[in-house]
Amino acid sequence: MLQLSMNRLMDARIELVGEMELVGIRGIEEYETKELLLEQLNEHRREIPHQLGTDTYVVELEDGLMVGVRVAEVGELPQGMVPYTIPSAEYTVFRFEAPDSDLIWQHLHLPEVQASYDLDGEAPRFEVIRNRGPEDGGQEIFVPVRAREVKVVALGELKLVGLPLLARNRQEVEGGIRAAMKELAHRLQEIQGLTAAEPLPMIGVFVPAEETQEGSYLLCTQVEDFTAVPDGMAHLTVPVQSYATTLHQGSSSARLRAWEQLDHWIALQGYERIQRAWHLEIYETFDAQADLVHVTLYSAVTV
Repeated sequence: MLQLSMNRLMDARIELVGEMELVGIRGIEEYETKELLLEQLNEHRREIPHQLGTDTYVVELEDGLMVGVRVAEVGELPQGMVPYTIPSAEYTVFRFEAPDSDLIWQHLHLPEVQASYDLDGEAPRFEVIRNRGPEDGGQEIFVPVRAREVKVVALGELKLVGLPLLARNRQEVEGGIRAAMKELAHRLQEIQGLTAAEPLPMIGVFVPAEETQEGSYLLCTQVEDFTAVPDGMAHLTVPVQSYATTLHQGSSSARLRAWEQLDHWIALQGYERIQRAWHLEIYETFDAQADLVHVTLYSAVTV
């Protein structure tokens, strides 16, 4: 219940952050708390040259904290201050209104939360404290996402038979996948011409441009031909297509964030996502009770 309540306090998005230079105060001793370091920074803030903006940055490192301000370049360092470079990376950004960010930090350190958001629990992360008055609203914590291997592959034609989900959006799809997997597994013996793959993978297919249409997501298995399609099932042929693909192993909810990361990679690499082509989720395992999936995502792209 606590985790659910904390999640409701935060909005999360994925953002590519460029390299940023900070100058500030480093703390490595236990007594050097965030509050103490912020107090010391504010006393000498005006001494820092080349400042950009009025925001304050709190960086959580493996062996302590660093609080500082962003600078256009590192000039002469005031006594007792050090430079720090925030690396360019892809971050999940948590925006919140809670007055005590320490509660949010504690929440983001939980292993189940890091798995849910696909966070890199070892890399430095940082908080941005807005100093623009209450009308700006909210603070943000930036946590790097785990490095993900992405590659572009070509798949041959796929003949699929399966169950259309009676869902009108991705949220409703999420609620229907587990039930559809269970039903499809029970009805596999009704499908003729199954491929010889072992174990037989479940394949989710959808067209992003049609996600608001009921039945736009189908949970299928691969067949050699369409000799006979069981009642209540649909069949389709996915043509030869190039895909950007990545593996996701973790919670089902984090799978949606893996799609976001894949979309970011596609844009950064200069590919174009084809909104009106079939996109695939090929499941090797789906443990509904533990909410763990082993699935490869395939996003159709132009090459």
